[in-house]
Amino acid sequence: MVRNRKRKLGSRKYRDYTDSKLKDAVEAMENGLSSRQAEAQFRIPRRTILNQLHGQHGKQVGHPIILMRYEETSIVNHLSICADWGMPLSMMDLRITVRNYLNRCGMKVDAFIDNLPGREWALLFTERNKDQLSLRLCQNIKRARAAVGPADISAYFEHLQVTLEG
Repeated sequence: MVRNRKRKLGSRKYRDYTDSKLKDAVEAMENGLSSRQAEAQFRIPRRTILNQLHGQHGKQVGHPIILMRYEETSIVNHLSICADWGMPLSMMDLRITVRNYLNRCGMKVDAFIDNLPGREWALLFTERNKDQLSLRLCQNIKRARAAVGPADISAYFEHLQVTLEG
């Protein structure tokens, strides 16, 4: 299951401030306020304000991303093309597509078992790309809409082969 760890402000002793409040404290220090005065006024630890002012500790929190942004964009485009052709892919299809991509590139990801991303990774992938992807449940459709013939299927595999070859 996907972890939802949204914390309310005030529920713990550390990081009990918003980003806008931190920016205000840094601006106040740039305008001549001392770090101790900024700490007392904004109720943000002094070292946090100084670290932000000097640009230290600026990396993202959490596990580094597995795929680069352009690789994720390429996968999203591939999924969109498949959906446009009338063959939407499931979460398992997404995971297998990513595994095949990693194997083809010669990448070994220790976080994945046999280079197959987990369900949580796939859900977070769709969450990161929710402006282009959505997870839908199967619905009954009319026969006229489901008219995918042998010519459509062969065209799909021909286009897929061209795409995979590069």
